[in-house]
Amino acid sequence: MTGLPKLETTPSLVEVFGKRPGRMGLLELGLERLDAENSVVLEIGCSVGEASAHVAKKYGCRVSAIDISSEGIEKAKRFNGHPNVRYETARAEELPYEDEKFDVVFSEAAFSLLKQKKKSVSEYRRVLKENGCVLINDFILRNSIDESLRGDMDFIPCFAGVETKEGYIKYFEDQGFELVHESDESKEIVKTAMWIAKVYKTPLSELSGLFSGFLSKSDSQKDSGSCECFLKTAKLGYVQMIFRKGGK
Repeated sequence: MTGLPKLETTPSLVEVFGKRPGRMGLLELGLERLDAENSVVLEIGCSVGEASAHVAKKYGCRVSAIDISSEGIEKAKRFNGHPNVRYETARAEELPYEDEKFDVVFSEAAFSLLKQKKKSVSEYRRVLKENGCVLINDFILRNSIDESLRGDMDFIPCFAGVETKEGYIKYFEDQGFELVHESDESKEIVKTAMWIAKVYKTPLSELSGLFSGFLSKSDSQKDSGSCECFLKTAKLGYVQMIFRKGGK
């Protein structure tokens, strides 16, 4: 591998993900399936706020958006401010909102990041109105993996927390949600990988090493090997799922 571009000119992975072509297409498709125009919406894991601002502008929604990163929230307010969007630093498992406030809760590649998924889904249910929906676009495991291999991926949070599609569904069904839509959107991984490779001028075969260079905290050589092993074993996919709050 030839190495990363010079640090002073290197955009972060968050910035690159946010600027990829067609970045909002799958989210728009999901919101249109929900007929979400003019809804009251909550985004979980908003990062720097591009998606929430887009939803407010395109669909006339009133949006609350949370992230655990106060730095990300400050950037969201600075670069993606909108009169109908309120950004807050908060955690999914302890939402700072009253009961039955929202029509829609959505997350973009953020459910896999959550360490307390069961508690978070319980909170989604609490803040959703009757028949409200959760829209998730996220990574899944196609194959089950050894937990020791998952532990090696702590330096990439979404990989460390990703589970099978069936695992995600169970979290919601256990809280009284009904799965009303599911589609395989794994082409998003291919498109994103091609975009990242293009931005960083890195061969597709070396993307795992690129992730390690950005995200590892210590031994990047070891982490690169763990990343390659994880990706080969897990066979990641990407899905869109919509759950409706039912009685319980």
